[in-house]
Amino acid sequence: MSIIVIYFKQSDDPTYLLLYVNDMLITKRNKTHVQNLKTQLKTKFDTKDLGEVKKIIGMEITQDRGSGRLCLSQENYVLKVLESFNMAEAKPITLLWQVTSNYPPSSVHNHRKRRGCLEYQMLVQ
Repeated sequence: MSIIVIYFKQSDDPTYLLLYVNDMLITKRNKTHVQNLKTQLKTKFDTKDLGEVKKIIGMEITQDRGSGRLCLSQENYVLKVLESFNMAEAKPITLLWQVTSNYPPSSVHNHRKRRGCLEYQMLVQ
């Protein structure tokens, strides 16, 4: 089981620090404060600054500083899930397939696995 830890420091300019395994993301409006926090962390831990975030925990991140917009995408995750179930060429539908007792157990298990992967993707958006 993977654990994501989020630390939050309340202030007029809040600080968010997200930890996932050995990845860390720090966000704050004031870049000087972010740099100060990175410097403090380097005195205690062996760290490597990878620069501006492009991807974390499977989500691609794009920023438009001019408009102040931050966009998260999980398109690659969804494509990998579809490929893993040989469904990359599948057409979208409005209703999920209904599981009934007429289907063999392996088919029901695969359906539940597919559904679980897609439900996870919807939850983390």
